[in-house]
Amino acid sequence: MPISDNERAIFVKQDYRYATAIDSAVKAKNQMAREIAIDTNLSEADATTRANNELAFNENPRYFELEIEGIITLNDFIEGPLSYLLDFPEYKTENRQATVVSFSADYNTNTTVIGVRG
Repeated sequence: MPISDNERAIFVKQDYRYATAIDSAVKAKNQMAREIAIDTNLSEADATTRANNELAFNENPRYFELEIEGIITLNDFIEGPLSYLLDFPEYKTENRQATVVSFSADYNTNTTVIGVRG
């Protein structure tokens, strides 16, 4: 398939492709703040959008462990990570989207403990 976009062709031919999104407030507090790299084959514009989305997603992360009925398996992640809308008023999570980052299934009790972040 021929590539018609010259800039994209140059970008894709580079050995290392990345885009950077920086939270200057965090860098001001801690110059050694961890940098997270995600390898991608996206165009430069799409890589920049993805970097900015990841930065926004991690701005105020919260982690919860929940036990749900039923078994989650790796097949449930084929189309991407599972996500839930949390509604825990005592934790101020009303309609906050959280993504599953870990899970542990118990076949004896037909339950899964999921770790959600978001």
